[in-house]
Amino acid sequence: MIIAEQIVCWLVGTSLLVLTFRLIRQDRSRFAGATFVLGMVILLCGLGWVQGLARTWIAPNVNSKLAVLGEQVDEVRAATTRMQGELSDHRIALGNHQKELEDQRRRLDCVQADLSAEACTVSNTVHQMALVESSLIVAQRNLIVAQEKLTDVESLLNPLYSDSEDEVFSTSDTNKVVVLALGGVQQAVFRLNYVPIPYTVQAMVSKSHTQTALQPGMGQVANILLAKFFADSDLNDAKFHFRYVKDSRNRMIAQRIVKVDTNAVSIDGTIQVFK
Repeated sequence: MIIAEQIVCWLVGTSLLVLTFRLIRQDRSRFAGATFVLGMVILLCGLGWVQGLARTWIAPNVNSKLAVLGEQVDEVRAATTRMQGELSDHRIALGNHQKELEDQRRRLDCVQADLSAEACTVSNTVHQMALVESSLIVAQRNLIVAQEKLTDVESLLNPLYSDSEDEVFSTSDTNKVVVLALGGVQQAVFRLNYVPIPYTVQAMVSKSHTQTALQPGMGQVANILLAKFFADSDLNDAKFHFRYVKDSRNRMIAQRIVKVDTNAVSIDGTIQVFK
């Protein structure tokens, strides 16, 4: 068996050497060198002492080296497995930390949202307080203006009411009141002592403990007032009450009224006919 191996090695090595010489002739020196080295190695492997050396020294050394390499590979594999486990543990721990960070981030987002809402609420409250304050300032200014106006009105009304007059007379005082019986109505003509300021007259007629306010649509010419009553109104012995603010600047005061006809009155000599 060993002889057959040697023969095969010699044949293959010789073939490679022949191929080397052919390659050299074809100027293919690169391939020729590789073929020459390979042929020589195979020829040497065909020698008995080389094979014995391989069996006695090279093979055990290679086997021991391979065993050591196998142990190292096992150690590396075990270390790799251990490192993979540690990496997996670290990855799980990192995942848990990441989840915790996500939870913390969500909580921070919620807190930030709450703080933003509170800040918005505080801002709205401050804005409303500012509006209320401005409204109060405006109201205070309006009150000051109103107070000034009231003071002005009071200053105007005081002299007016200081010039107010009250007069009471009855139908028997013919120089104060004249009653004319017209068709369907009675026309009353009143003479006051002073000229009233327009729309300040308050008048009332009383008889037999009954008081009735005169209609507001009384006519006025200087100190002469005109009022109409129903034809069936009993004005005999009636008393008339007048309160008004006199116009101290108006001196056109009628001094006398006289009934000259059933439908006419003389006012300081001027005849006034009523229809």
